[in-house]
Amino acid sequence: MDFSRIKNLIADLGKTAKKHAPEILTGVGVVGVVSTVALTVKATHEADEALKDEPEDLEPIEKVKKVWKFYIPVAVSTSLTVACIIASNSVSNRRQLALSTACTMTETAFREYKEKVKEELGQKNEKKVEDSISKDAVMLEPLSDRAVVATGHGNGLFFDREYSHNGTHYFYSRRETLERARNNINRRIVQGDMYASVEEYFDEICLPYEGPDVGWNLNNMCEIEFTFMFADDGTPTGVFYFSHKPTTNYREFI
Repeated sequence: MDFSRIKNLIADLGKTAKKHAPEILTGVGVVGVVSTVALTVKATHEADEALKDEPEDLEPIEKVKKVWKFYIPVAVSTSLTVACIIASNSVSNRRQLALSTACTMTETAFREYKEKVKEELGQKNEKKVEDSISKDAVMLEPLSDRAVVATGHGNGLFFDREYSHNGTHYFYSRRETLERARNNINRRIVQGDMYASVEEYFDEICLPYEGPDVGWNLNNMCEIEFTFMFADDGTPTGVFYFSHKPTTNYREFI
């Protein structure tokens, strides 16, 4: 018998179980709920049978003494079910916390890197880098192959460098509309809410948004930048992006 293969198989099974622990525990919890109901029905039937020949005026405590053992499986099933549900929730919460921490560290590192680039290159050279990034983004998304979202706020062509909307980065709007939305978001942050999401920004300019839950707060306000160039068919295009990157922990800045 090849014990090394068995050992590797057991190790792989352990890794798979650990990776899918929340799903497994939730599944066991669901089965536990169904089992508990079935066991309760069975125990109640057995208890009724046990009390069938007993006098009707039997004291409640005596009834409990005669039937309590029928409910032991119900108690065990209930305890295991609750434990699985709690454990599933605990594992999920730990993973979400780890993911949130990792995202925060990445965002912090990116901001520090960007500030260092600005410090080393100077603001003028930094803008050249951003313009180059914008040009590359537009080249990868030819206008001739993409739809354009109509927002109802002008007919100037814009390109969202960071987020797609209904499968396209192109939309019609006006620069004034995009800047007014930025002002409204920052006013909302300063005058009471203390934070705002990217989704709220796109609501302001009537663009659909299905991206991550990220945003800004008092420590990192909404700022936008534009790079103007020509699309592949020669149409003047304003490439739009957030110069202050939204973060995942925007609600936890205090």
